[in-house]
Amino acid sequence: MVIQVVHCRTAKARTLESHPARQQPQTYHYQLSYSILFVQLAAILGGAAVAATPGDAKPTTRLDEAQAVQIARAFCRKIGQSVTATGTATFAADSQDPSNHYWQPIWEVTFPAQAEVEVVDTTSGIVRYSNDAYDAMHRNDNSPAGDPLSQPEAVQRAKEALNATGQSEPLQFWQAQLEQHHPAAPLAKSYYWVIRWHRAADGVPYRNQHASVALDAQTGEIRYMVFMYGSPPLASAKKVLSRDDAISVAASQVISQIVQQEATLKEAHLEIVTPDDRWPHSSDKPGRPKGVRLAWAVTFIVDGVWHQADVDTETGEILSVAADPGPMGMHVAAAPTAAPPPPPLAPMLQSARAVSVRGKDANGRWAAKPLLKFNAKSQPQAVALLAKTTDFRKEGPSDAAPQELIVVGKSDAIGVYSYFPETGLLGNGGEWAAVPDEFKTWVQRKLASAGAAPVPGPQR
Repeated sequence: MVIQVVHCRTAKARTLESHPARQQPQTYHYQLSYSILFVQLAAILGGAAVAATPGDAKPTTRLDEAQAVQIARAFCRKIGQSVTATGTATFAADSQDPSNHYWQPIWEVTFPAQAEVEVVDTTSGIVRYSNDAYDAMHRNDNSPAGDPLSQPEAVQRAKEALNATGQSEPLQFWQAQLEQHHPAAPLAKSYYWVIRWHRAADGVPYRNQHASVALDAQTGEIRYMVFMYGSPPLASAKKVLSRDDAISVAASQVISQIVQQEATLKEAHLEIVTPDDRWPHSSDKPGRPKGVRLAWAVTFIVDGVWHQADVDTETGEILSVAADPGPMGMHVAAAPTAAPPPPPLAPMLQSARAVSVRGKDANGRWAAKPLLKFNAKSQPQAVALLAKTTDFRKEGPSDAAPQELIVVGKSDAIGVYSYFPETGLLGNGGEWAAVPDEFKTWVQRKLASAGAAPVPGPQR
């Protein structure tokens, strides 16, 4: 299988040598149970880039420099840090820079050798904080680590810091992690709790968007904090497409067009995602909604490799497709390649427990909604008939208007096949089968009663 790198997005970070966590190489983790590529906090700390203003024109802002400094100073006081240095503020106007960690223009406020704070111009909220005084004070301190705060105490202290920022979007607790960056000889200065929350809307998490707070493991002093909110809030949360229909759409794209072999469904859950404009099946669509979208993240396993497709819950459009994460957390898309030999049809059909039939719309695309779907509980006779298929052959039909038959077997194995309703032939490449006449007739009758006639289209 060919893997093609199509996207890599990390935050632009200012180098702060004094903090041990910021000296670590950029590391990334993929947590399969959530189907999310998480960016490690060590890679995202730092301020947004300062944008140059064209000509001599001064950008229009809601706050001025003095107000930004005052807001930042007040925040530091709320979380227990007294800043006495004279503060300066620089307005970073370009919130559209993809390397920025926050989607709105911000003020970068600096209290030399004491703290750095980022203030959102439009809301006065705090989106990043760095305790430089802590770093300076402990730079040469090699005292050993002591007993840490309990996890509930650390989480409560982090919550208090988040409440002081003025940010109001919902958060979904993710993890609390006790970290030590000198495990061979544990030091107090490199011992801290990191508490993380997902950005969320109506209980659904955003992918790769979160709030993180790090605090001294023993004293609870806040060391740094950041909101990784790279996009405006979700504008539309319509959930038209069901989970089962999203699985069918994803199976059609991932299994039949990319991996071209039997796959196993791992999971399907809701996430708020940023569409990948370089995904060839979804880019350059006129009138396509901008910004993040509510999607079903559907994951399949093929020969030990996961493949994930994001299916728009409102339109049924594929927003992105990804395979195993590459180095440095890059988002990778699986490029179509030469089809491997398909698995034997017989075991798949014999283990069938759920079936759906899809047709093409007027534009020749596979429709998101299936024409027909049934399972061993709703239509046991039909599933049993499919399992009785015995006529297997190597040559396929010459018809030009196939439908698509998706079979879910035992252990959530999934096969996607071209299906020709007139002849009852189904297959995928080098192996074909003629389903029993009773099954073919039953499907034709069901499709006719639903008014679902096949739409002419190019052969797959």
